[in-house]
Amino acid sequence: MNAVAVDLSNNYGRVTSLTFNITDAINVNDKVNTTLIQEIQDLLDNAEQGSKFVFDYPVLYGANFTINKPLNIITNVNTRLVGNNIQPVFTINTDNTTINGFNIENGADGVLINGSSNVKIINSILSGDNGVNIMDSENVVVKDTQIVNSTNGIQIIDSKDAVIDMVSVVNSTKNGI
Repeated sequence: MNAVAVDLSNNYGRVTSLTFNITDAINVNDKVNTTLIQEIQDLLDNAEQGSKFVFDYPVLYGANFTINKPLNIITNVNTRLVGNNIQPVFTINTDNTTINGFNIENGADGVLINGSSNVKIINSILSGDNGVNIMDSENVVVKDTQIVNSTNGIQIIDSKDAVIDMVSVVNSTKNGI
């Protein structure tokens, strides 16, 4: 978020960039925290383009987030996002977005990239029907990532210029890529 101070005489100070660290005390035995999921989605929806989001808690069950603007979404603690087995954990419908450092588990797609360009999935561990599903997209990078226990590790449909770099696909029942 960008912020600026204004004094009583309407003099503006320098613009300062702020980073949101999304933290919440979550009992890892809790199943689905729908209130927190909705609060995070609201923050994502209301964020300024290019904002940086840092997840600093260990686990969230029932996660599914839709990204409709360029964001840099990271975790420094390998946040485990367990999906709802119906929707992808992350659905990315925009360009210039990064997902970095997550452990994503889901029965549906781990990450769905839909009609987007310049998207990066970095330093993550993913599982799901498709660990990463790239549809109608271009210039997608999946790097330094492990995909485990999926039907298709990475599925690429009607897309171009995908870069798969230092990716390990383990225990895919149909296709690695």
